[in-house]
Amino acid sequence: MSDGARPSVDFSVSRLITPSDEYALHSLVHSWSSSAPMLSICSEDKKVCVTKNTRHYILDIEKCCGTLSKSWHFFASLQLSPAELWSISSILLFRPEDHRLRSPKTIRELQMHSAAVLASCLSARTAVQGAAQSAALLLVLPTISQVLPEDMRRHFFADRQLSDVEHICASAVI
Repeated sequence: MSDGARPSVDFSVSRLITPSDEYALHSLVHSWSSSAPMLSICSEDKKVCVTKNTRHYILDIEKCCGTLSKSWHFFASLQLSPAELWSISSILLFRPEDHRLRSPKTIRELQMHSAAVLASCLSARTAVQGAAQSAALLLVLPTISQVLPEDMRRHFFADRQLSDVEHICASAVI
């Protein structure tokens, strides 16, 4: 800036009190890595492996449940309960297909338990809202599974490389 102009700095209250996407991702991964299912995965390298494979789903689900943008309207309209949010996140997070894991059976059991919780949530939702409205809950998993890590990076971390986002996640794992 040779003309002496200073860069514009946003001093708005919303910027100061709203956590950055980087902080949000770090907090989410940190929280997930210390959750009961993740604590059953003893080694840190396994936790990092599981988290790196699915970190974009964690961020996507968390952001979708807020009022981030119109593109997430479907998820916001579902008003997921904490149990539904936890079970959907767990189903997506615990992926036994990764061949680097030593005990894919344990990961599969965690995923199946999460699916059972989601099935219970669906039954409860059906009893209250009826089958037609509750069926939308079944569309969440296939919709979110189409989200690619690069899409999330581009949306939330446009100024970062995918490796930077992976580093944020790896450093957050307990």
